[in-house]
Amino acid sequence: MTLFRNNWEGMFFILVALWYVAIPLGITLMYLWVRWLMRTHLWEVKLGYWMLSLILPILGLVFIGAGVVGVNEVIRSKIEQHRLTKVYKAHTWVLQDSAVVAGIHLAPGTKIHFNYDQDMNHKEKAQLSDISALDLSAPTKIFGLTLHKRFTTINGGWKTYLPFDQEISGWPIKKGRVLLTEKGQLKEGYSAKPYVLFQYKIPAESLISLQLGNGDSYYIGTADSSFVINKKTGKLKNPLQ
Repeated sequence: MTLFRNNWEGMFFILVALWYVAIPLGITLMYLWVRWLMRTHLWEVKLGYWMLSLILPILGLVFIGAGVVGVNEVIRSKIEQHRLTKVYKAHTWVLQDSAVVAGIHLAPGTKIHFNYDQDMNHKEKAQLSDISALDLSAPTKIFGLTLHKRFTTINGGWKTYLPFDQEISGWPIKKGRVLLTEKGQLKEGYSAKPYVLFQYKIPAESLISLQLGNGDSYYIGTADSSFVINKKTGKLKNPLQ
């Protein structure tokens, strides 16, 4: 699948993107054409040369037109960016005092970023599903885990950070970035220490990732191998299946 229908469309897109080059170049071509007209006796010019000279204004107009489109897109982008910034700011609540929001005890200075459809007149009654992100000012208990830095939605779940090693869904998970499901179960993280599940030894630093569509199976990636294991039955399967 090609990005553009033809080469001309691709070239026009490049000119739009390089509007700051296209406009001056187009004006220059038009200027050269006008200078040529002023210095030339048109009745003495052969038809072929006259037709050839029309390439300059045509290219000039194309360059200028593409540049104008580019400038218009830049202006529209700036306006939209300004609008989104205002909406983002209007849906952000910086706590001056500690508060309980969506059942979470939050420290002063925490920034709560709400979904854009949230009624900010009732922000104190918001549910966790109404929140897109938390910038945590202090370690905070969420889903029974101690988290810090940022807690944000991603792909139907949450991305956050552990300030120290913790157990999640029965796995010993290393501090740092982790992914959680919508309900706070482990979606992805690294093992904090060697771990034995059934008869299988899982070394420290192994990647543990929940298999999509199967809440009981996890992909295990070690330095030497990888496999998928059902955490309830211990059954293995090829990770490519």
